[in-house]
Amino acid sequence: MKQLLIILLLFTLSIHLNAQDKNNVLKIEKISERQFKSAFNKNYNAIFITTIHDSLKIESAYDEIAKTYNDEEKELAERELIKTRELTDFIGYYPTLKTYLFFIQDYHYEKACFVSSISNKVLSHNRFRGSYGVMSKDGFWIGLERWDCDNYFQMEICKVTSEYVSSIIKFDYQYFDIYEDLNNNMPLMFWAKKNTIYISTIRHDTKDISSKPILGYYSIEFEYDD
Repeated sequence: MKQLLIILLLFTLSIHLNAQDKNNVLKIEKISERQFKSAFNKNYNAIFITTIHDSLKIESAYDEIAKTYNDEEKELAERELIKTRELTDFIGYYPTLKTYLFFIQDYHYEKACFVSSISNKVLSHNRFRGSYGVMSKDGFWIGLERWDCDNYFQMEICKVTSEYVSSIIKFDYQYFDIYEDLNNNMPLMFWAKKNTIYISTIRHDTKDISSKPILGYYSIEFEYDD
C-alpha cells in the first residue's frame, strides 16, 4: 500500500509539473528519518547573517522596496491602518550571494523580496513564496505559501543572483503538510545538496485531525535549465 501511494504521488507530481513548468523536472522520493537527520548535519544551506551593523544600508534597501509596493500591499496596509513600510521586515543577509532578504506580509503568509547589497536594487518587483524559506549555497531559494489551512503544500523554487531573481518551479499539492519537529530542534525543510531539498511532513489517514498522525520524510530533487 505504501509503495502504491508513492507511485501515485510521483505520477501526479509529474503530470502537474509538466503542465506548469515544461522545461523543469521535479522528482520526489520518500526517505528515512535517519537519512533526514544525517543530511541536516552536513546541509547545503547558504550562510545567513541576521544582523547588519551598517543600518544605513538596510534603511536604503527599505526605501527601494517602498518604490515597488503593489496595489494589493497598499490596500492591506490601509485596511490594517498601518504604513506599507510596516508590512516589511529585514530577515537577513547572504554574504556569498551579496543579497538581502526581506519578508513582506500578506494576509496569511510571508512574501520574499530580495535586494542586491552591491547595487541596492530590488532584484525583482515580483514577490515570491517565503514562509519557512531557505537558500542554498548556489542561490536557489525555496519558500512556501502556507495561508491558514493545513495539508496544502504550496512550494516555489527561485534562482537568486546579485542581478536578478526568477521563479523556476511552483508546486501545489494537497497530500501532506509540512511538519516541524520542535522536540528534536529539527527544521522542517533544508537543502541536503545541490538541487535537492529535504522536507519533513505530516498527514492523517482520515479527516479526523485527532487521529494519530503519520510522519514522513521526503527528498525533492529538481533539474534546472538555465
